[in-house]
Parts: sequence; structure tokens; C-alpha cells
Amino acid sequence: MERLGMPTVSIEMRGMVLDGAISEGDLVEIPKGNAGRGFISTDYAYNRTTGSEVRMSKGMSAAWSMMNASQSRVMIMFEIVFAIIVIAGMLVIMGFLAVHFFSFLSGGGAG
Repeated sequence: MERLGMPTVSIEMRGMVLDGAISEGDLVEIPKGNAGRGFISTDYAYNRTTGSEVRMSKGMSAAWSMMNASQSRVMIMFEIVFAIIVIAGMLVIMGFLAVHFFSFLSGGGAG
């Protein structure tokens, strides 16, 4: 992070899930954090450019966010597998009907 009239300093945000975003060139406000070893450690920042908060989630809130994200991926995979099964089932039924229809047309069904 560049600071006006001061040396550049690194910011460290630790946690399981990052909620929010900071892009190159954004104006960011960081409350007083723990400074040490040449960097500032914090779990919160305010992005003035976008008007949004940036937080690192820890503990149960992070676990809940990760579970929701993985649940979305599982649901998408379920929908894809279900669609493939439905399409395969439709093809089997159509094939069965086509065989019997053409069998009937060629005289195999007349007795």
C-alpha cells in the first residue's frame, strides 16, 4: 500500500474467506491495525473507490461461507448429472419406440 508522503507498507489480511475486493489503484481506508515486521495486520478495510467493506472471515462465519460456496458447486454438478441422465433416458425411449415403429412398418407387427 502506498501512503501519501510516507513509505510503502504491506497489508496482511488473514482468514479463511475474503469477502469483498480491492483492485490496483483503489483508495482504501484501513483502521489502526497491528503493525509489525514491516507490515500492518488487519481483518477489515474500507474500499473508498467502490464504497464497500472488505473483511476476512474466520471461525464459524468462514465455515458457513465455504459450505455455501461448495454447496453451490455440488448443486451445479447434480444438475449436470441429472440432465445427462434425463437425456440418456429420452434417447433410450426414442430408440425403443423407433425400433418398434419401423418393425411395425416393415410388417413385423402384423400377425
